[in-house]
Order: sequence, then C-alpha cells, then structure tokens
Amino acid sequence: MKTIIIAAGGTGGHLYPGVALARTVVARGCKPIFIVRKNDMCCAILKREGFAFEEIPARGMPRRISLQLVVFLYALIRSFFAALVLVRRLNPTAVVGMGGYISFPVIVAAKLSKIPTVIHEQNYLPGLANRVLARFASRVAVTFAGSRSFFSEQRTVVTGNPVRRELFGVEGDAARERLHLAPGKCTVLVFGGSQGAYAVNHAVTESYALLPSTAQNKIQFLHIAGNKGYEKISAQFREKKIPGVVLPYLNEIGDAYAVADIVICRAGATTISELEILGTPVILVPFPHATGNHQEFNARVLVDSGQGVMIRERELSPQVLARELIVRMNDSSSLHRTIKIPAVLPQELLADTVLSLI
Repeated sequence: MKTIIIAAGGTGGHLYPGVALARTVVARGCKPIFIVRKNDMCCAILKREGFAFEEIPARGMPRRISLQLVVFLYALIRSFFAALVLVRRLNPTAVVGMGGYISFPVIVAAKLSKIPTVIHEQNYLPGLANRVLARFASRVAVTFAGSRSFFSEQRTVVTGNPVRRELFGVEGDAARERLHLAPGKCTVLVFGGSQGAYAVNHAVTESYALLPSTAQNKIQFLHIAGNKGYEKISAQFREKKIPGVVLPYLNEIGDAYAVADIVICRAGATTISELEILGTPVILVPFPHATGNHQEFNARVLVDSGQGVMIRERELSPQVLARELIVRMNDSSSLHRTIKIPAVLPQELLADTVLSLI
C-alpha cells in the first residue's frame, strides 16, 4: 500500500483540510500518516479520526527579533533531522504540506530524499513557509485562483481548500430540533474561530436590542462562543432575553450550517471555503492581527462574489451589525438557500494532484 505523509496541525485551519485529504486518499487505496508538532492539540483529533501520526519538535517563528529566535532556530534544526529520519523510515510515495511551520522541515526532508512533494496554501495571501517551500515543491496547490500569481505558473494548480464531508446531507429541520432551535425563524450562526472573537461577541449581544421589534420576533441565534467566552455570553443572552442557543463548542458543525440563514464569523481560509461551497449569506469580520492581514484578503473573495459583506473590526459596532442584519433579513432571496454538493470536492482535486506525481 502506498504511503502519503501529510504535514499538518497547529490550528484547525491547517488540520481539518489535511483530515479531509486523508479520508480521500484512503478511498484511493493509500495509507495517510500525519506528521505533527510534538504535543500538538490536534493529536487528540487524529486519534479520534483513527489516523496514524508521528510527532516532531517544531515551533513557530517569532515575528520579532529576540532570544526566542535562537530557540526557534534550534527547534528548526532538531525538527529537520527528526523529519528526515521519519521520512526515510516511512518511505512515503509522496509528501503533502498543508501550510504552517510544521510543513517546512517535512517538505525539505522529502526534497532531500527525492520524494515528490505538494504544498497546499489555504489563504489568499501565502504564508512565509509556503513562499519559501514553493521553490522546493513538485506542485503548489492553492485555494483561490488569485493566489496563483504568487507562485510558479507551471507548477501551480487551483484545487480549492478541502472541506469536511459532514457539512453536506444534513436535514435542516432535524438539525434544528437537535439544537433546540425554534422552527420558522431566521437563524443567525455566530462563531469566532480559533483566534477568538471578543469584538464579534460584544457586537452580537448588543445589536439585538437595536433591531426593530418585527425583526426581533423573526430572529434567533446559534452562538458557538468557545470555552472561554461561553459563561459570559450565556449570561448576556439570558439578561438581554436574546432568543437562541449558546454553545461552548459544536462537533457536528454540519448541523450548524444546516440551520444557518445568515452567518457572522471571522475569515479563516477553511471557513471561507466552506461558506463558498454552501452558499450561505455571511457577515465577515476578519481577525485584524492575522499575519499579513490575510483574513481580509480571504474575505474579499466572498465580498466580490456578492455572497458576503465585510466589516473591519475597527469599524464594527452594534449599530453597524444591526443594520447589516436587517438588510440580510429583508433580502428574502438570501434565506433558506439549498445547499448544493459540488460534483467534485476540493479534496478530490488535491488528491488527484498528489497522486499524479506517483
């Protein structure tokens, strides 16, 4: 059986596309093995998914010159030699880097071992690791067509960003019942992503009182607050009598998307890819401290297509958010869209790219 190494982790934005790819290569008769950072939080997810993984001592590069840079360089050297040992022991047919610092030592080790490599760039604006690795990789796969200009045209292919299959085929009424949401109301899904979203949470809880009474009677919220914000946001929902459900986390994200008429969220690459395929109207608030402001570049993809509107965090207020909610609630054509499953999912295109090198 052919082995495919997938270097992923650090954040869900890098891990979950790797998991989607892994499921696809399994269906193609290959064995995926993940390489992740030692003690990465994603190890628990991979165990739950049933995928084999190996750990190496990697860490992210500090953005400022400090003593941490010395620690980073030491860890980089260690991670490279650890990756080289693993690559030669596992003897994969191909190696895929899903972005982030974990990809760097693994892709370089594969290149030195003369093994075909593919790097995948989730964001519109490529990260530093992928900009460097593009010089070594056999192929560069990108999520957005506009990202091709950053890489060699001959070796770059647009695949899209792998998405979770559990997003599709979820029956909305059944999901609404499971989530204890009222039928017949406009449901607004709110979530902040791994970087957190205090500003978004505050604007949402304060905006409800600014809606006209007719809108208040028609709306409800499904607010995935995260473990840190759950207690506070739950209390605010009770205090302000905001209709809906607050959850710390939701594994069944397909249920959330199935009931959502409008989404309020950050603009991580995975989220943008999922929303683009699902077609759900969205209000995007890019995380302003993302490296290179890449979330704003991601958000523009949905803004330019007419699916979403972007509110920069410095411009976000309860008044602005309430106004945008009213606009989208009044646009009857934007509600209750049918979720269409693409004939070919992005992970299948990415798997095609990887297996074409074998």
